[in-house]
Amino acid sequence: MERPHPDGALVLLGAGHRALHGYALKQIASARPVVIFDEVLRGWARPYATRFVPVNTDDRALLARALDELAQETPVAGVMSYLAEHTGAAALLAHRSHLPGTSMAMVPPDGKFVRRALVLQGIPLAHEENPGARVTAECAVLGPGQVRLVAVVRRHTAPGPWPDAVDYTLQADDQLLGHPPLHDIVRRTVTALGVGLGLVRVHLTLTGAGPRVTGAETGVGNSLLPHLVQLATGVTLPSAAAALATGGLPELTPRRSHAAGIRFLYSAGSGMLRSAAVRHPLTSRRWLERFEWMHNIGDEIDSARPVHRYGDPVGYGVVLAPTAQECRHRLLQVGEHVHIQVGRRRALAGAAPP
Repeated sequence: MERPHPDGALVLLGAGHRALHGYALKQIASARPVVIFDEVLRGWARPYATRFVPVNTDDRALLARALDELAQETPVAGVMSYLAEHTGAAALLAHRSHLPGTSMAMVPPDGKFVRRALVLQGIPLAHEENPGARVTAECAVLGPGQVRLVAVVRRHTAPGPWPDAVDYTLQADDQLLGHPPLHDIVRRTVTALGVGLGLVRVHLTLTGAGPRVTGAETGVGNSLLPHLVQLATGVTLPSAAAALATGGLPELTPRRSHAAGIRFLYSAGSGMLRSAAVRHPLTSRRWLERFEWMHNIGDEIDSARPVHRYGDPVGYGVVLAPTAQECRHRLLQVGEHVHIQVGRRRALAGAAPP
């Protein structure tokens, strides 16, 4: 491929999980025809795919061959992924095929690459356990040195049975958007990582000595945080990512000014999910933007073995509010009105007792 086709399809590596990534896929598909490369095409993702190519997404040689074969049959405009484990492969495929896209393959799951790159550039690092407010800067890189800070997501320790549980809130006019030290360290981080095009999120702790970086990653990432961005500001990060991946200019101008938040709900322990219910009057609250279950009754919940960065939540609720402070109050109500119970899995008939 010599250049992207202006009307070509966007190749997406992996569809992901409906509850976590359905929003992103819907937004991307509304902007561009999507060809999904994945081992299996789940039913929920089928309406958004103009074509499905079965391929092992962990095998980069097979991905390259599949992309070459696709390009012989239909125009291809770009390659991307919103799954962290595939953003590196998407960047390499785009580079190999002379297509737009994230300008480098990062970030390894253990974050060693990020820490090494930041240390080499003299950028202050912090550990997650260091005191200070924790935030995530959602950014768009439009070219080398052109970093747009789109939104700031704040992370708060949440009550509940899972020790690492956090609530996320976002306010469109967060005062940190006008904080020069935050802008400076985000720009330096993006430069240190060598990202010249694409979406980047930078995780930071706000210490007494200023913002300190705790991690970074490229791509849309978990689609629930971009959903908060869209609810609060009107900016759709998945669409922006699709535009950048196909050589276009993203629309990053805020169209509204609200606040939004999300809380993940967890069981009190491991076992089979016996019951899960949302109590009245939570279901009648107009500020509850959505509530999604991530497990079905009968599923095995393993609270000691996280399935992704949020652990193994049973469900989540998204709220709207005029301010981030009111969001936190409403997230507390979400937790108070959800009932989750797990128990031991029933023994099969005829099975010997343990």
